[in-house]
Amino acid sequence: MADQTQEALVVYACFTNRSDASMEEIQKIVPAHKEWAAQREAAGDIFIAGPFLAEDLSYAGEGLIAFRADSLAQAEKLAASDPMHSSGVRTFHVRPWRLNEGLIHYSVLLSQRSTTIS
Repeated sequence: MADQTQEALVVYACFTNRSDASMEEIQKIVPAHKEWAAQREAAGDIFIAGPFLAEDLSYAGEGLIAFRADSLAQAEKLAASDPMHSSGVRTFHVRPWRLNEGLIHYSVLLSQRSTTIS
């Protein structure tokens, strides 16, 4: 069998943290943030993203966005354009992240026209 080892994927992990903003202030920005995220996703800039949750699985006001970018500077520019960050309700820190391990299952049921990722 041929060696299928490839160089590990590097993305830029953007940790978004609450500033002094209240949850009410953060919630006001959520619609603009979701619109921004959908645009960045469609452009191929977002690898994966989502909010961190509290122990009771409620929204905690923080999150993680993994960007596809050519450099740390480009990823930081993308992060700065997020309304959550530009409005000041969240701060962010971006770090390069090499994805070494993990397994993603993707199934397509053609007869049902459905897909599943787990």
